[in-house]
Amino acid sequence: MLIKRIFTALVLLPLTIYLILQNNNSVLIISISLIFVLACLEYSSLIGLKGKPWKAVYILLLLVAFYFLNSQAIDFMPYWQIFFLFFSALWWLFNTYQVLTYPQSFAPWKQSILLRLVAGGLIFLPMLVSLAAIHRIDNNALLLLFLIVWASDSGAYFFGRTFGNYKLCQNVSPAKTTEGAIGGVLLSLLAVNLYLYFVYHPASISQYYYFSILSIAVSFASIAGDLFESAIKRTANVKDSGYLLPGHGGIFDRIDSLTAAAPFFFLIFIVIT
Repeated sequence: MLIKRIFTALVLLPLTIYLILQNNNSVLIISISLIFVLACLEYSSLIGLKGKPWKAVYILLLLVAFYFLNSQAIDFMPYWQIFFLFFSALWWLFNTYQVLTYPQSFAPWKQSILLRLVAGGLIFLPMLVSLAAIHRIDNNALLLLFLIVWASDSGAYFFGRTFGNYKLCQNVSPAKTTEGAIGGVLLSLLAVNLYLYFVYHPASISQYYYFSILSIAVSFASIAGDLFESAIKRTANVKDSGYLLPGHGGIFDRIDSLTAAAPFFFLIFIVIT
């Protein structure tokens, strides 16, 4: 499993970095749209949406919503879009409460397909809008977001396997540990400080301070996104969202951290820069 995980990462890593660093925003939008389609197809199955026509309609509606939201921003984002992402951040804070109180908190989720459909929009649309907006502002900033998420995920995985003892959220994901979460936060802090040293050099003390806050907040958000997807999968009684990525599961499994991390990163980044 570990060998497959590393091999898949080595294949995807250079492609992802290339897409992030190229300056054509349209290419990035098309790329993340394709990734979204695959992830949303997996999500549709997780929430019990039956029939390919209904899945296609659902995905198409969300794609249209994304392109409409993105078309309103050229050089920057209008205030109502920033408000949309701020609302998304509050929604993710509520999701953290749902994860901590699982399974009682997921009783409405089980009963309402409409709730699950709306949740899909709140999971994917803020992420897509944030990624496109960050890339328009500075593609190096988008690379920083991915570095934080990758470091947080990798730190949580390896620290958890090595030192893990105390369960982080046993009802949702018994394999995740508090030690792993701490390791993820610490590794993301290291990644951000190295990024500042090599990209912003010479960086000021205030930049190290504010970007460290950014790293901690985004790392915690990525954990929340990961755990919320785990709660969705546990409710659906499946281990992985799909099987497209050997060692990683499905596409949704690979971007679950990013769904929460992206809007938090955008909101904090525009404040500190």
